[in-house]
Amino acid sequence: MIRAAVLVAAVFAAAPAFAQVDGGAPAPSPAPAPAGTAMATTNANPDVEALRRDLLEQARKEADQRVAQAKEEMRSEVRAELATQSANRSWEEEWQEQKKKLDLLELDGYLRVRPVLFQNMDLGRGPDPSGNFLYPRPYVDDNFVNSDGTPSYPSRTLVWADTRFRLEPTINVSEDIRIRTQLDIFDDMIMGSTPEIDTRYPTPFFSMNQLSPTNAINFKRAWAEVNTPVGLLSFGRMGSNWGLGMFTNDGNCLDCDYGDTVDRISFAARLGGYYIVPMFDMDGKGVLESKRYDSATYTVPSSPASQVPGVKVDPDQSDDVQGPLAGPVFTLAIAKRDTDKELQRKLDAGESSFNYGVYFSYRRQRFTWVATEPVLDAAGQPITNASTGIPETAPIAVATNASVYTPDLWGRFQTPRLRIEAEVAGVFGSIDNHNLNPGAPLSQQQSISMTQLGAVVQAEYKALENMHLHFYGEVGFASGDSAPGMGNTNVLGTTPTVPGDIDGPQYNCSTTVCSDSNINNFRFNRDYRVDLILWRELLGNVTDAIYIKPGVKYEIAEGFDVHLNIIYSRTIFAASAPGNDNNLGVEFDPGVEYRSDDGFTAAINYGLLVPLAGLQNNNIPGATTPYAGGLANAIRGTLAVKF
Repeated sequence: MIRAAVLVAAVFAAAPAFAQVDGGAPAPSPAPAPAGTAMATTNANPDVEALRRDLLEQARKEADQRVAQAKEEMRSEVRAELATQSANRSWEEEWQEQKKKLDLLELDGYLRVRPVLFQNMDLGRGPDPSGNFLYPRPYVDDNFVNSDGTPSYPSRTLVWADTRFRLEPTINVSEDIRIRTQLDIFDDMIMGSTPEIDTRYPTPFFSMNQLSPTNAINFKRAWAEVNTPVGLLSFGRMGSNWGLGMFTNDGNCLDCDYGDTVDRISFAARLGGYYIVPMFDMDGKGVLESKRYDSATYTVPSSPASQVPGVKVDPDQSDDVQGPLAGPVFTLAIAKRDTDKELQRKLDAGESSFNYGVYFSYRRQRFTWVATEPVLDAAGQPITNASTGIPETAPIAVATNASVYTPDLWGRFQTPRLRIEAEVAGVFGSIDNHNLNPGAPLSQQQSISMTQLGAVVQAEYKALENMHLHFYGEVGFASGDSAPGMGNTNVLGTTPTVPGDIDGPQYNCSTTVCSDSNINNFRFNRDYRVDLILWRELLGNVTDAIYIKPGVKYEIAEGFDVHLNIIYSRTIFAASAPGNDNNLGVEFDPGVEYRSDDGFTAAINYGLLVPLAGLQNNNIPGATTPYAGGLANAIRGTLAVKF
């Protein structure tokens, strides 16, 4: 009925055009026919006939335009209504405008190619006391020796390119139900890494053909969305994102490599201007078994990742990663946030926008599986599988009693020229038993605590009358630990780090006592980009550090801009840095980027890292002075088509 009414109104609105010429002038009335002249003679006047045809054609065009405009307005109203009552894509985007289409299948995604050139990425500093280099080095090493007899680690140039083809098909079952998926083809595959080897010449030197890798397709996500009168129900395997993406990040940006994927059931509702989104995640189910009737010979699973054929059963809930009341991990997000359309309307009108929200998650695990033991019969003899002849084994559980709380606050204030956005997150929890040895006595089951804090504040100001000049600033903080090593590696049960190590565990527990029972390193998400070299390539995640990042960007033309970022980084604890100094380095990152309206992106970015004392090597054999290392250079290119 609404569609019919709109169409009828548009037709009646276009009717006056039949009686107008040249944008509104009244059509001239035919002159009275002279006496004795037949009316047919007047009607046959070619000028009048041509004018009549022109008027009719013009009127038809105007009517078609108004009808088309009315249809588009109606579609926009439907989309806006869907956006108001539901969420789009993952749970954190419940405030985004829902671009609902009636097509059965929608295809989105991108194809990207990223050539890189890295030079001196290990800084030529040599290995740390544990034998680890700052960055992967060539397998063929000339082992140069300096004049004083100490080893020399010459700089190396590394060149390659990777590619990814991401597809995000959406199946629109109806106007209210859709199934979304995400799969990557050639996911970050190094170009030239799958050469066809001629059996007559067993070397890639003669290869002129690339084969498809066995893992060419990575099916990452699949979930359903159902619009209800009170909100959006989502369930399946989907991306997880919040705020600036500092803590949890879905990895959907064009230059992302990882992405957080969760098995989740969520419901997004809008109440009183706030989006309230409870989520239930299945993060770890421990040991799985196969139903007994699925296999002729029942096999006790031999590991937590058992791949026994048949329909699986989760036989024990105590080894699950759980939330409250032994259920799924519980997460709650509450946010006041403008949709993209609402935000743009406010900015166009010269108004300001203030949005904020909180994200909170709780998880725990009572037991974890760490080993296997033989399955014995009544006589105490090992049971052997009748079909394979292999002794049966059963998993051994260790009580860890781990729990953690993760609150995350986000806020954004924005005007037509100014944007200030911040995110603050914490990780607070404990592991009652760090020792994963199932035979360890109670005296060796010391607990480990976690008190971690991370924060980012961004500010952007658009200068000049046309606002083409952008000044940018960012400050980041990630709590650290006084143990040697940066702290991106915290593997339970490994040997503690020693001074000078680049990375490693941040606690120190022997078989009887823990001299350091705290893990306080907050880690930024791997897809949160700060720079091109230090954090992205050398150290992995921002942790145990504070950085300051001023920048400037100028839009030369629409879609074409140049930029420069300068990043100064230092550790919270000097003992964490391999050089036992807080100052890590200063990095200069200029770049150029072009984006067309039809989805093409081309960019080239250059990085220059000037290492400071925190990255020097104090442990070169035979050296009398520390070696601070040389400059590191990186060139990153991007060619992409987004659709």
